[in-house]
Formats: sequence, C-alpha cells, structure tokens
Amino acid sequence: MFTTTKGSPEYKRMDKLVKGDKLWTRRYRSNRWEPSQGHVSIVECVMTFACPPEGQLMVKVEGNLLTPDHHVARGRGEWSTAGALAGPETESATKLAHTVYNIKLQSGGQIELGNRVYAATLGACFDTADPGQDPIYSEEASRYLQDLSGYSSGHIHWAWGTALVDRHGMPRPKRQTEPPSEIGTSTLLDKEILETILVTQHADQRWIDILSMLRRVNSTWN
Repeated sequence: MFTTTKGSPEYKRMDKLVKGDKLWTRRYRSNRWEPSQGHVSIVECVMTFACPPEGQLMVKVEGNLLTPDHHVARGRGEWSTAGALAGPETESATKLAHTVYNIKLQSGGQIELGNRVYAATLGACFDTADPGQDPIYSEEASRYLQDLSGYSSGHIHWAWGTALVDRHGMPRPKRQTEPPSEIGTSTLLDKEILETILVTQHADQRWIDILSMLRRVNSTWN
C-alpha cells in the first residue's frame, strides 16, 4: 500500500499496517472513465483472518497476492474478482497462505496495492453501485464493527472458523453450536428409559413418535 508520511509517499506491506496509518486511496468515481483522484484515508482497524489448516489459495495480480474472491480493478478497468482478473494462465503463480488481511478505513475507499491495481476494503458494496462505478461504502452498515473486541485497539484477529464473512467482506462472530448429545441409540432403546419418556405428560409429541418408531424397529430386528 502507498502511505503518506508528512506528504511523502511510502510503500508499506499490508502486514505492517497499523491503526492511524494514512493511505492513498482512489476517490469515488461516477464512472470508470473519470480520472482517478487520490485522497488520503486513515486506517481504523486491521483485521487478520486465520486460514484453514491446509492453507488458503491465493492468486497473483500484477505481483499482488490476493484471495480469488477479493474485488480488484486494474487501472481504469472494471471491477472483478482477483481470480477472474488473474486468469487461468496464472495458475502456476498461485500460493497458499495461512493468514489473510483486510482493513477498515475511516471513510472507506479503494487502496492501491501496486502496479495500478486497486483493491476494495472492508464494507465495499458492489450490489448498490451501477455498472462501471466504484463500490459504495456505508458507515451505518459497518458501525457494528466498533463494538467488536479489539476494534478500538486497531487490530482484530479471527481464529479459523470464528468469523462469518458476508459478500461485502464484513465479518461477524460465528455463533458456537452446542456439542452433540452423547446419548446413543442403545440408551434411547433402553426399555425403562423409553417407558419413562413415553408416559410423561411433558414429552414432545415429535419425540414420542420418533422413540416409538425406534422401539418398533428394534423389536423387529430382534
């Protein structure tokens, strides 16, 4: 990313960005033929996402490694996924990553990765933008991020399997499901347990039907 320090452009790796860094971003354009007008956006939070144990496939676009479904644009070109922009001829340039990054800017915007490749940041909405336009960023839609643990410090790390990411790249904590019951079929087929469940006045009718069926099947097999 191109940062600005006291007015002097400086290139900085994504994994070195911190809260408060000022980045050159592309100003919103009503159509892709308008000249790109740069402005400065401030990094509000850096988010890191742990990849599956086997790694996350990355593709290379003009020397920049991205996840295949990340939205990018080359110069004044139209927006597309990195996988589509990279094309099949770059398959030999793919790489596995174990951590991927995204950032939340104070006012949103497209960051220039290098070689005139622009990447959308957290909260980019393409479904509300007309064809050929840059994505729209809604502060209201991203306000909930401020309540996440670690957001105020400027860095949130999501362990593998803990985040649900929507089509705009916005993460939400994944609800933990209850572990499966350890009660096995042999327990459910125990005659005394079945009788107790089936005769109770508080038994759910659906369970009564299921348990009755299990008892009939078990009786048939034996």
